[in-house]
Amino acid sequence: MKDKEIILCIDCVPIFANLNEEDKQEILKLSKHKQYKKGSFIYVTGDKINSLNIIHRGSVKIIRYTLDGKEQVIRVLKEGDFFGENAFFKEISATSYVEVLEDSVICELEGSAFLEAISNKPVIATNMLLELSKRMRNLEDLLVFSNYKKAEEKMAKYFLDNLIGDRVIFNTTKKNISAHLGITPETFSRRLNMFIEEGNIKKISNREIKILNISYFEELIVI
Repeated sequence: MKDKEIILCIDCVPIFANLNEEDKQEILKLSKHKQYKKGSFIYVTGDKINSLNIIHRGSVKIIRYTLDGKEQVIRVLKEGDFFGENAFFKEISATSYVEVLEDSVICELEGSAFLEAISNKPVIATNMLLELSKRMRNLEDLLVFSNYKKAEEKMAKYFLDNLIGDRVIFNTTKKNISAHLGITPETFSRRLNMFIEEGNIKKISNREIKILNISYFEELIVI
């Protein structure tokens, strides 16, 4: 059953796309699963890490704290996402916290052994480079957020970045989104209600909104 669990983990991860069964078996030998409860930490700043971690079930958030103690959400990761790639080449000290948002199962691959295993598999290396470049763009977006002074500007940028058709689906709690944007949850809720009252968005559910006036939000983020 454990092997089946790990195979399913490998199958759901984009960086392992297009691997044949032999390659999957090789990765399988390096893998082990760990279970974490909601609210626990997989690691905290200063912990030694030396493994690639893949989310098989559940979700986590990568966070850091500002000098005045405010939480800043760097990324929210869900099934199929990975973290800890910086530990590929050598054991390093964590510079962020990884907090479990819901009961989760994490597939762990020891860094140096995994690096050796993929050295002759360019498809994995290519997929990882694509994923890491995407993360670089996300970090650039995070820096852009810091240039916006008003909460509505930060929220407008978030809406447009996560727009699918005319909908925005919140893939985590409003508290986490607020921390990511650098505003309080209360401010997020007030501005959301303001957008609704002004007719710029429509609330579909607690986790989904419909953008009614996209040009309004585009104009908000022009610097």
